[in-house]
Amino acid sequence: MHLEDGTKKIFLNMTSKNGSKELSSLLQYMKNTSLDNPEIEVKDERLIRLDEIVNEVKESEEWEAVQMNILEIGISQGISQGISQGISQGISQGELQKLIGQVCKKTS
Repeated sequence: MHLEDGTKKIFLNMTSKNGSKELSSLLQYMKNTSLDNPEIEVKDERLIRLDEIVNEVKESEEWEAVQMNILEIGISQGISQGISQGISQGISQGELQKLIGQVCKKTS
């Protein structure tokens, strides 16, 4: 899928068993990132090299910093969304209370 900002997105069906055993094995590896995954049927040199690269990245300090940054961004976005939802709910509840108060004044 080509996006307006110039990026592309590829959607993969990680549960599919269709296609070659190599492709299915790659999808299973991508789903679990471990060669110990029993659903990987073909462990060829490309998949083994990919696993080595993935493990190098996982062990690097730079990757740890990236993970922390992603976590911080997620928490920050969650807090912002929570505040926004809280404000919206507060406004709605305040409007409802005001309406109830007006109705009570008119009926008494």
